[in-house]
Amino acid sequence: MQLILKDKTKITCTLNGNNYITKQDVSTVDFSDDNFSEISVDGMTLLNQLCSNVFKQGDDTHIIFRPKTEQDRNKDRLGITEEVAIEQAGVDEEHDQILIELMATIEDLQNQINELKGE
Repeated sequence: MQLILKDKTKITCTLNGNNYITKQDVSTVDFSDDNFSEISVDGMTLLNQLCSNVFKQGDDTHIIFRPKTEQDRNKDRLGITEEVAIEQAGVDEEHDQILIELMATIEDLQNQINELKGE
């Protein structure tokens, strides 16, 4: 049986229950959620999968994955929302710093004008 991940990594394995078992060295395989978002098992495409466990047992590596649940998808969306909020906070902080610098410049200019007027 052939398992092909999104990044085109090919893993030759056998299926035992919900365990995909391989003797291949998978130490450099990317088992991230993104790499399981689209996988192929013997030519059948599966979408939105989640690698729930990878473990060694003797010479074998067991890979277990499952479809993402609604809760998993909500967590993904929440993560994206948090990233956007953090990015926005960074932009807001940058804008605040620019405004502080502009206000200081305006105050300096006002002081210079007052000095020229003799105030």
